[in-house]
Amino acid sequence: MIIFIINIIRTVILFIKRKVKKTGYKSCRSIKIIKETNLVSNILNIAGIVGTVIMAMTMISINDFTFAYLLYTFLGFLIVSTILSICGLIDLIYIWVKNRVKTSEKIYFTSLTITNFIFIWFIYYFNLLGLKI
Repeated sequence: MIIFIINIIRTVILFIKRKVKKTGYKSCRSIKIIKETNLVSNILNIAGIVGTVIMAMTMISINDFTFAYLLYTFLGFLIVSTILSICGLIDLIYIWVKNRVKTSEKIYFTSLTITNFIFIWFIYYFNLLGLKI
């Protein structure tokens, strides 16, 4: 979760820097796609986990399961995030094959993609992926 928060903050700061300074840094389309994919995936991961935990704890503590649809909504966030992570992996493979991007960016997005898939394994292991509920 910390890595996802750091990536969101980093992306927002770089966006603000580029808008304020109006730098002419042009990245290729694949980098823009993988940045947006990772940003949305990270936001959905955080919202999905935090929302699921809060809703589950609330429903259990008050013994009222009328808000189960909200729980399924948050679990749906995790499913959408998983699909976006797979799309990000496909884009990352394209970036490595075409070799038009700096090596530091390749390594950064590779580590972020590995983190996404470790998180997918984590939510699958704890049955939060929504496939078996």
